Amino acid sequence: MGGTATLYLVASAAQPDAMKDPVVLRGLEDLQRFLESKGLVGNTLSVADYVKRVNRVLHNDDSRFDAICSRRESSGFSSTFPVLPRCGT
Repeated sequence: MGGTATLYLVASAAQPDAMKDPVVLRGLEDLQRFLESKGLVGNTLSVADYVKRVNRVLHNDDSRFDAICSRRESSGFSSTFPVLPRCGT
């Protein structure tokens, strides 16, 4: 009988603030999609999911903003996350 197990993968980088880099975030998202495609993984969650959600919420829950932006620019929350005012449009 199959069961449920939790596996934590920790991503790290040599550069400070690397997890704010959209290229790194997309890499994490690609890893999530790859793992989910294997059938043994039912769900994944990473900082990339939070970045997309925060971006969407900051833009009145507009689904066009459910995205990782292509550049790191400011919009209030970007000191922590790379959220752009026009990302997703």
